[in-house]
Amino acid sequence: MKGFLKVLFAVMVLGALVAGCGGGGGGGGTTSLDLIRPDITQTLPANGDTNVGTTTPIVITFSEPMNNPSVESAFSLVPQGGNSITGAFSFNGSTATFTPSSPLAANMTYTATIAASAKDTAGNSLGSDHAWTFTTGIGPDTTPPTVQSFAPTGSSVGINSTIAITFSEPMNTATASTAFTLKQGTTDIPGTLSFTGATAVFTPTSFLDPSKTYTATITTAAKDLAGNGMAAPFTWDFTTAPPPAVDLEAPSVVQNSNLPTGTGVPRDTPISISFNEPITPFYYGSINGYPTKVDIDYTTNTVTMKPTTLLTANTPYTVSIRVRDLAGNLMPLFQWQFTTGTTPP
Repeated sequence: MKGFLKVLFAVMVLGALVAGCGGGGGGGGTTSLDLIRPDITQTLPANGDTNVGTTTPIVITFSEPMNNPSVESAFSLVPQGGNSITGAFSFNGSTATFTPSSPLAANMTYTATIAASAKDTAGNSLGSDHAWTFTTGIGPDTTPPTVQSFAPTGSSVGINSTIAITFSEPMNTATASTAFTLKQGTTDIPGTLSFTGATAVFTPTSFLDPSKTYTATITTAAKDLAGNGMAAPFTWDFTTAPPPAVDLEAPSVVQNSNLPTGTGVPRDTPISISFNEPITPFYYGSINGYPTKVDIDYTTNTVTMKPTTLLTANTPYTVSIRVRDLAGNLMPLFQWQFTTGTTPP
């Protein structure tokens, strides 16, 4: 009697179970309590900076919005061997800017300190003092800032790219934010601008469109910390990469697959089938009623199936298989025959 080896398969689908919590009676929401201490993420001038303009303000960026009066009382700016400098504070979000009442002394080392008493809006203090030093130059900073480097460039930019601009010096973040635009044609691209030192990074709100040319511009409204604007606007273009090619080609069995053929095939022989591309995970049902063990090597795209019990002796079998690739393309039915021998090896 002729046996028929039928390969059953199914795509394995991994699901995610999302569990939610319902509120109790009253329908009220939850209120989170802020117990996390704030931190200082950036200071300008930075620790160790030299040749700082004598009219340059001191900018402190915190990890979160702060209690403004507590920051003012916790701050001090002291020249080497001198007394604390007076000035005025301004606040923008989590950034505090101290502007001295008069120009700083030339060629002088200053120590700026934020005491541990500075608090966030929830009342959490810094926990420890934060101090840094910088040295002034011979006078005010009158040099306009310039763009030193920028990215991305070229004609195959990823659609999830950010836009980075490095200036010749740290910038006034408020003016740089309003001076920067990214456009596709005449359409403004929304996003957020963040600053670290002299580098600004623009993150678009959503992915860019493929195969489109974008124009990034920084106008002369962008100013450094001393108030010097850029001497000229700076503009560059880049083009996003085209969308990936759509895979419409079904997988196929490679010619050198180790397929059992002919007669006298051992009754427990493994059946190995190699494909020319990655395939979706699947499992087999049975071989004409015989359970099988299945191994899939995703590195070599090879499926190996071995009966868990002996096949019937001296029986012809036809193997049939169809699989899908990762793009969902279903291959044509692939078949081959072999006949078992009398005994296993």
